[in-house]
Amino acid sequence: MDQESHLHSGDLSVVIGGTFLRLRDAVTMTISNTRQRVLTFGQAYQISLQLDMPESPTNQELGMFMIKTTCFSQEGGQVASSARSSMLRYRSDLLRTMGTLLFLPAFLTGATEQKQVLEVELFSDFTDDPYAPSATAVIEILSNKVQIYSSQLYVHAHFTGIRYFLFYFPVVSALVGVFSNFIFLSVLFILSYMRPLRAEWKPEQAIGQELQTTVNSPHTASSL
Repeated sequence: MDQESHLHSGDLSVVIGGTFLRLRDAVTMTISNTRQRVLTFGQAYQISLQLDMPESPTNQELGMFMIKTTCFSQEGGQVASSARSSMLRYRSDLLRTMGTLLFLPAFLTGATEQKQVLEVELFSDFTDDPYAPSATAVIEILSNKVQIYSSQLYVHAHFTGIRYFLFYFPVVSALVGVFSNFIFLSVLFILSYMRPLRAEWKPEQAIGQELQTTVNSPHTASSL
């Protein structure tokens, strides 16, 4: 994965050929892809999980919950692990009531829902190990009471140098590349065109100098 990408998973389901598992006290999402390499060696990635959670009394009373992420190699060995906490943002009863009255038509028609979108950063600078590449990632929400509408897993590649400009400024990079090639080919064409002219100019200059020497020789002899 050499560019910034978004890997979506609806309702904590399949992601990159993975499977959806439910444990006793956790929700686990397994990510795997055995057909091709997902992450590029030496490339830093930011991995985050976006959760759509309803503003239900259960989630509000739940408070803070933990999200644990573990990466495993093809052989089953643990490669990397992280644990992050998250919770719904606090909103007073007055704000919830005002929001409900303001968006009441949208709520009644189903155009919108009473939910909050939480984005949890799982890894800020993840780099895959070339000797033990990650084949499976397990994301566990360590709570059996949390209520979730849907989830999305985001993998962002941190580009540097030329790849950064090529990805974020493709038009400018294309113009610079075309202009640079035009300048290089123009200089090469001019040098190639001037070379035979210089080769023809040197013999003519030598003949002119010989004629001038021959003309000047009798004057020198008569003066003597």
